[in-house]
Amino acid sequence: MRRDDVGIEIGKVKSWDRRENFIPLPTKDDGYARVMLVGSTGAGKTTLLRQLIGSDPRRDRFPSTSTAKTTIADIEIVTADAPFKAAVTFMTEHETRYAIDECLEDACISAIQGRDDVGIADALLEHREQRFRLSYLLGAWREDDSVSDFSDQYGMDYEYEDENDSETDPLPPGEAVSADESNRNKARLNEYIARIREMAETAREATAAGHGNLQTMNSANQRQDWLDAFTGNLYGNRAF
Repeated sequence: MRRDDVGIEIGKVKSWDRRENFIPLPTKDDGYARVMLVGSTGAGKTTLLRQLIGSDPRRDRFPSTSTAKTTIADIEIVTADAPFKAAVTFMTEHETRYAIDECLEDACISAIQGRDDVGIADALLEHREQRFRLSYLLGAWREDDSVSDFSDQYGMDYEYEDENDSETDPLPPGEAVSADESNRNKARLNEYIARIREMAETAREATAAGHGNLQTMNSANQRQDWLDAFTGNLYGNRAF
């Protein structure tokens, strides 16, 4: 029997320690200095990092300097001579499920706030902190949501003010999403939005029965209490 089948919490994987075991960050004794790049969004941290590692702006385009999607993963770079190696760690299943729960929660809140299907889909497909995007798996709700075929297929944000996107390498054969698959994804998204509206309405009615109507509340504390109760009713709904 697996541990998660009996409700025992699985220990958190420390990605920093995993990477440190594989590629230890050198110390001052090794002749290195450690530098942390800190600054507001768009200040040029990633652009400076590109210069430090010699990333070609057209061939490599790494890390992304998109103005729309900021870098949200921690990146550690050791400047050294080739050959190079890398260690990449991913979100755990628990972290992924938690992010999806939050996307669903936000989508349901959007539904009771009277937002249209576009607003509900936006909340579902992109996490509030932009650290997780279901749109990379399910596709975009609107045709104009994707930046380019390359970025849409690979889940990368390649938007550059000063770079020529026409020089981006084409997708490898068989990697492009077919029209049939795209249509199936759109149909699935339509189904999800309909189910979200139904779940949200069920939870709204249950919350209103005990806490009144959200629209009539003027106090921020009252509204927050109502939303907390609404969220509790959502998570208690098997459909959720």
